[in-house]
Amino acid sequence: MKVRKLVVMMFPLCALLTVGTTACEEKNDAEAEGKKDEAAAAAPAEAAKPIDAAKPLEMAKPAEPAAPKEPAAPPPAEVCGQLIGAVKAKDEAKVLALSTPSTVGALGAEGAKEAVMVALANVTCGAAKVEGDNAVVTVTGGEVVQDVPFAKVSDMWKFDAAGYLSKYPPKHKGKDIKEHHGKAAAKVHQLIKKHKK
Repeated sequence: MKVRKLVVMMFPLCALLTVGTTACEEKNDAEAEGKKDEAAAAAPAEAAKPIDAAKPLEMAKPAEPAAPKEPAAPPPAEVCGQLIGAVKAKDEAKVLALSTPSTVGALGAEGAKEAVMVALANVTCGAAKVEGDNAVVTVTGGEVVQDVPFAKVSDMWKFDAAGYLSKYPPKHKGKDIKEHHGKAAAKVHQLIKKHKK
């Protein structure tokens, strides 16, 4: 009995929805026809060409597919992100692939490769400043803020390790403890020396 009452109550509602939807569709169809008629009236009438039965119909040739475009070279900030990812993964081959040809020589210097890998391991890339074929991407990590140079080589942005190392040279062995590890380490080192005596 309850189902019958529900059906009786819902039937008029469904009928209203159906009629309303149909009316909206008819209105949209009428508007579309009106626009088509206006467009046809505005277009110049083309003279109909007579068809020669002896001559085969000429079909329109299909358009040739456009030549595939080469993907644009990623911007310096994106290459920086790839470089930092390779450094974090300790993937030296990818680091070299993302670097300029002079990088191999620059990273061959004593402690240079390790210094670059350590310095870039915990940073994130920021905005790039592009000037012609050179760019600088600001990287930050904690209190570290550095400008990492990139150069355009064969229309690709590459990490310029030589430029980076000239701006941020690696610490050489033989530096005093205070300069290399900080004041706290120097104090610990002094205490150890006193204790040994």
